[in-house]
Amino acid sequence: MATQINKSLKLLALLLLVLGASSANAQIKYGFKTGLNFAHFTGDSETNDAGADLETWKNATGFHIGMTFGYKFTDQFGVRGEFLYSKRGSKYTFEGQSYRIFQHSNGSVLTLGTSRYLINVNNSYLDIPIMAYGRFGNFEISGGAMWDCLCNRVAKVPCVIPARPFWATTHT
Repeated sequence: MATQINKSLKLLALLLLVLGASSANAQIKYGFKTGLNFAHFTGDSETNDAGADLETWKNATGFHIGMTFGYKFTDQFGVRGEFLYSKRGSKYTFEGQSYRIFQHSNGSVLTLGTSRYLINVNNSYLDIPIMAYGRFGNFEISGGAMWDCLCNRVAKVPCVIPARPFWATTHT
């Protein structure tokens, strides 16, 4: 996986070098882009016996930064692309019934109770969107493809709060 990412980055660097070398043409434009990301994860939630959700996901604020380029074939048609580092994530909370099994030399211990887990999920991506656009008077339509590469993922657990004491049962 890492060698594939390295090959892709080398190919992209070569492409940017070629574009930079041909910048004498006034139709190529470069720029800088930065901004905020408001990411939110969704999915099925665990439920308790009564059907209430035990998991919640909240928005996390991230950012993106990188360079942009554009090439005009004509006044009405061209392509745009970006090379961005993007940070996205979410805040996860689990509060409900839980158990733990501890192994030891005489067997195992099953502990039951209620816990609250708070986890901050942060993902770092390399984003490369490329779009073609067409202008028709005051109207513009664009479409293209985007390649995302997950570069790093981190799940930080700031705290685990037992909401109710655990009790233990020994199993052998």
